[in-house]
Amino acid sequence: MDEIVKKIKNRDSKSLKLLMDMCTNLFYKVCYSILISVGKEEDIEECVQDVFIHIWNNIYDFNYERGSFKTWVMVICKYKALDYRRKLLKNKEIEGLDELEVTSKEEVEGNIVSAENKREIVNWIKSLDEIDKEIFIKRYLLHQGIEDISNQLNMSRGAIDNRLWRGRKKLAEHLAKLRREEII
Repeated sequence: MDEIVKKIKNRDSKSLKLLMDMCTNLFYKVCYSILISVGKEEDIEECVQDVFIHIWNNIYDFNYERGSFKTWVMVICKYKALDYRRKLLKNKEIEGLDELEVTSKEEVEGNIVSAENKREIVNWIKSLDEIDKEIFIKRYLLHQGIEDISNQLNMSRGAIDNRLWRGRKKLAEHLAKLRREEII
């Protein structure tokens, strides 16, 4: 590996090709595991190519004193894939919120919500501040895991859990209030 690093630093494109032959499958697996739920095959392949471009353009940033070359390239691969994931999720527009299935926890999560309540829930989600709205959409409309949301928003898992818990509680209160109003 040392020889490949040295040659890439000297801008030897054949060494980059050799690195590609050695690492493409591994990089593909990493990118696939991060992107498969939000992207297409082309997105995964494009991400892998961007990893190699990043290595080529930033090879001088690599320093053996800070770690191995393999670790350095794997970190690049992981973060490139996470960046792609964020980009792909951001580009997915949440138009037609009314058409998405809404599920929630306890009273709300796990059950399909009636069409009437569904409209109320969508309107309620639209009324949230931006960060809570994004968390609710990612969790209950796009069915993303809490860890994924935590990583995407650069927030702790506890913060996400707390916002979801408070939001579900407020939503349950809102729906209970609507039910009481319907009875009257």
